[in-house]
Amino acid sequence: MFWKKLRFSYWMVTAYVRKHVWFLVSSFVITIGCVSAYLFFANIILSSLANPVVTIGITGAANTSTLPPEVVSKVTTSLLYQNPDGSYASKIIDSWSHNDEFTRYTLVLKPRLFYSDKTPFTSSTVPFNLKDVKLDTSDPMKLVFILDKPFAHFYDYLTKPLIAHYPIRAIGGEYVVTSARKKRTNDTWNEIELVPVEHGKPNLHYRVYKNESDLITAFKLHEIDEFVTSNESAYKNFSAWPNTTTTKDSVYSQVVALFFNTSNPLLKDRDLREAMYGSIPSEELLKLGNLAVSPLSPYSTFYDKTLTHIPENPDVYGAILKRYFKEASSEATFTINTSVDFLPVANAVKDIIKGAGGEATLDLTGLARGGKFKLLIGLWNIPSEPNQYYVWHSSQKGKGNISEYESQKVDKLLEDFRATSEAALQKKYMVDFQKRFARDLPAAMLYYPYRYTISRKR
Repeated sequence: MFWKKLRFSYWMVTAYVRKHVWFLVSSFVITIGCVSAYLFFANIILSSLANPVVTIGITGAANTSTLPPEVVSKVTTSLLYQNPDGSYASKIIDSWSHNDEFTRYTLVLKPRLFYSDKTPFTSSTVPFNLKDVKLDTSDPMKLVFILDKPFAHFYDYLTKPLIAHYPIRAIGGEYVVTSARKKRTNDTWNEIELVPVEHGKPNLHYRVYKNESDLITAFKLHEIDEFVTSNESAYKNFSAWPNTTTTKDSVYSQVVALFFNTSNPLLKDRDLREAMYGSIPSEELLKLGNLAVSPLSPYSTFYDKTLTHIPENPDVYGAILKRYFKEASSEATFTINTSVDFLPVANAVKDIIKGAGGEATLDLTGLARGGKFKLLIGLWNIPSEPNQYYVWHSSQKGKGNISEYESQKVDKLLEDFRATSEAALQKKYMVDFQKRFARDLPAAMLYYPYRYTISRKR
């Protein structure tokens, strides 16, 4: 009886399998596939789900043509970038060379690279355009720049971030832009979201605010987790909060400067400029940052380490200012253009002028592009390349040379620097330029600002 039941069960199972063999096989394959996929993707899925999100507050305007520098530095790279020692390096260029005449520069692209939108990175897709420079992209793996005139420092112009807009396309960054939300009232973005290329880093969510006051309020309201400021009062205030971490460091890629309009009848006198600069108490500047003496970063290989801060002698400088202002009479009236971020320095300069018999008012509305000023206090981004021709050469007055500075000796030094690629000569020309600049004072480099990072403990 037992064997009959066993045979019957065997026949039933065999018949069922024969009838549903494809169903059983496909179910088995699907099950194995699902288990395999789970085992393969589980860690990736879990890690992405576990990625923390950091909401960062920034100020300024943000749209497809003016992404905030904080975002640009995260999502892209440049064709070349400069190391602190002045040498060049690249994440996306295999090799670079030039001819003996410095009129033809060839860059060989690294193979198998893609933009953030998966577009292949080739010579014809590089978002780069320079006036008066021909670009040969006939070879998809080579960028050939052809110049009409020799220029030994052309590589400096290849250090700008590579980013294309509509849509955002970048390469070589640590993050990728996943979304950007616009305000309804204008074309600016108020939120930008980034995700890391490599796992293990947090997702970054940027919120854009009008000014620093809104930024501080947003932090208090828990709208953001972190922001960076140069406001010492905010730093001291949040340092006392138990759930907040504050850090302080120095920024040497920017300098707060007092720009003089050297074409002004009164300010064209170098002694007056020196007296105004030398009257600013250094102890007040040291509260805001490290003292600056040069338009170059101290980390530059061309920085002149022999330069020292102007000697303080308030009595002598005060007497000089009084004499000038007395002779100038009604012309000794100054408007100081600045912003709320630099009020301590602006107020100090205002008090110095008034104390010497002059008149001074503050204009906090900012300076329109190409606008005229007498005195301007602001944050200047030091060029990443040592060549400062476009900032101080007399031919650039009304353009990059906002101080209207004119010096034949400085013009010659800047021209000679651009004309050579020999390191020793470059160093000599740039050191001589800094010495002459410190003597002429078209702008007083005041301090490299402290930077305070305020973040919520996580």
